[in-house]
Amino acid sequence: PRTIFASSVEFGWMDVFGESGGIPVQELFFTGGSNTIRAFEFQRVGPSDITGVPTGGQFLFVGNFELRQGVWKRFGVVGFFDIGNVWSKTRFYRFDSLRYAVGGGVRASTPIGIARVDIGYNVAAREGEDSYQLFVSMGQAF
Repeated sequence: PRTIFASSVEFGWMDVFGESGGIPVQELFFTGGSNTIRAFEFQRVGPSDITGVPTGGQFLFVGNFELRQGVWKRFGVVGFFDIGNVWSKTRFYRFDSLRYAVGGGVRASTPIGIARVDIGYNVAAREGEDSYQLFVSMGQAF
């Protein structure tokens, strides 16, 4: 068994130039879920409307840090730390609005790829948010 440190940092910024109109919602940034910030539901980190539906944003930052340890044959465990957020506009970016997740998981190497089970804990859960999320997925997280 071996130990691997894996990391990923994602940064994105988009804006409208000239008289082209707005950015279509399907082109905006969204984050949260099994491959980004693992203590949150899919696309539930960042701006949302008054009903709680994610609206996406023009500025994105996500960092993932994972320590992978082989345990036995095709099985391993991981510990992770995820950080990030989406902001509707670049000027709304603030360090104190970053969202954090810590957690762990189990990995199994199968003939069709890595099977994984992760549980992420929301370090600073806000009102109406779950404290943790459980994900069952195929492939590495990032």
